[in-house]
Amino acid sequence: MSYKDRAQELKEHGVTVLEGVLQKEQVSKYRELIVDYFADGKNRCPGYGDGSQTIRPDAINDNHFMSFVDILDNEDIMGVLKEATDNKPRWVHHFDVHKSFGGAKGWHSDAQLWHINDENYEHDFSMGDYNVYRIAIYFQDHQEDGGGLYVRPGSHIDSEKSEEYYIGTEPGDVILFDARIKHKGGRNIEDRCTVYAALGKDNEWSKLHAKGAIERQEKQNQEPYVLLPYLRKKLEKLGIVY
Repeated sequence: MSYKDRAQELKEHGVTVLEGVLQKEQVSKYRELIVDYFADGKNRCPGYGDGSQTIRPDAINDNHFMSFVDILDNEDIMGVLKEATDNKPRWVHHFDVHKSFGGAKGWHSDAQLWHINDENYEHDFSMGDYNVYRIAIYFQDHQEDGGGLYVRPGSHIDSEKSEEYYIGTEPGDVILFDARIKHKGGRNIEDRCTVYAALGKDNEWSKLHAKGAIERQEKQNQEPYVLLPYLRKKLEKLGIVY
């Protein structure tokens, strides 16, 4: 499928899967970095739950994960996202790393808008120009173990959509999905390593999403948000506003 067709699938169904777009060496490297980061009880998330969770909100601004910025150089990922955002991509400051953290939230969407004083925001599906998309990468094989991603296609437009679809990815695959779509993680698998990032179209919704993402990450990390120079340089090189 062309980038245009992928972007259309993303807009209509809320999800598309890019198969085999990451190299095996890249997948292995990133997975090792995640496992090492949380090894021996290190680096738990202080502001999430009881503080014992192996997640790192805003991981891309942690020097340990500096090499993850190269994901943004991937022509297939960026080709689809640029098409979906009318070639006006905005970094929405949303990049989380998880290890052995699956299914904890149940069905939910990733619209980062709780800072808006409107309890119905998540179900306002008239936001046709929301255009914020998640990049989900699973660094192990989930074709048959149930540890991948479950989605309800079309629920980014119609909240009543309830048909479930399991995405069983192989290492090297990348899932792109609309941040509003209803989804949930699969069953927890030991050393299940994942990355969840996001880009949006440069509009008011993506700015609001970014604001919510930064506030959430500051709360969970219990430290101020700082956009590090190497990420800023990469974004500017790729023409991604922030």
